[in-house]
Amino acid sequence: MTILRGILLALLTGTVSASAQTIPAGGPVQAMQTYGSVTILGKSVNAGNKNKLSLARKRFYLFAGGVKENTALIERINATEITSRDCYYTQINASACLIDWLAQENCETPFCRKIEKDDLTKVKEFEAAYNKGLPLYGRKPNIALDWVANNLPVNIASGFYLQQKSSIQTILKGQKPVESAMTTAAAALATFANIPVGDKPGTFLVSNVLPVEVGNKSYVWICEVSVGGNKEVKLPLNINTDPAKRTKGCTVTMKDLKTCSTGTCEKK
Repeated sequence: MTILRGILLALLTGTVSASAQTIPAGGPVQAMQTYGSVTILGKSVNAGNKNKLSLARKRFYLFAGGVKENTALIERINATEITSRDCYYTQINASACLIDWLAQENCETPFCRKIEKDDLTKVKEFEAAYNKGLPLYGRKPNIALDWVANNLPVNIASGFYLQQKSSIQTILKGQKPVESAMTTAAAALATFANIPVGDKPGTFLVSNVLPVEVGNKSYVWICEVSVGGNKEVKLPLNINTDPAKRTKGCTVTMKDLKTCSTGTCEKK
């Protein structure tokens, strides 16, 4: 009775959990859940001819399984034809100066970077959005400047983003990525953290899915990586055509983009 009274007292005082379970002797031992990570290194990607690309502000996706398990997804990725950024903005009659402003830091939308006061005189769409905002914000110039991107027409502010979002949904066809991550503006790093793996390394697929545009070319990376528990996998991206110099497990598809921008930005 003394032992039983001690157990009851411990339960009442909270020193022992009533829901605690013990594994019977000889019972199965479950593998402990561990986590790994993958860090994409997208800065100064070697493009040949001494050119370097920076994959800043680009989104990448992590999928369970390797190349074999994701054959259908890879086929859809490679078959996708996109409307390039320059072609999209040309088709909606954006000014050559807006297209030039986006290209300067390889931006896809005006929300990519801060719109400065000097940009108002260079890009007519920014000037119009600024003038629209002035009376809305009590004619306070600083506030109107901060909200320029929000006061642009929808097709300029978010139309290209919505087009890309629709393309992603078509490619994925309901397949859920484990994670998605966007590379940083300065270091061009993106990390998939807390990837669940068991007592053995798991195989995963990393891809940007939608082509990254740089100049008049587009690039799609498809990389198979092995991720172990409590370990970081570093995945440097390159576009080397020599298989011996490529990142292990990675393929890159490069395509020429249609040229659509025909105007020239007249500097004021």
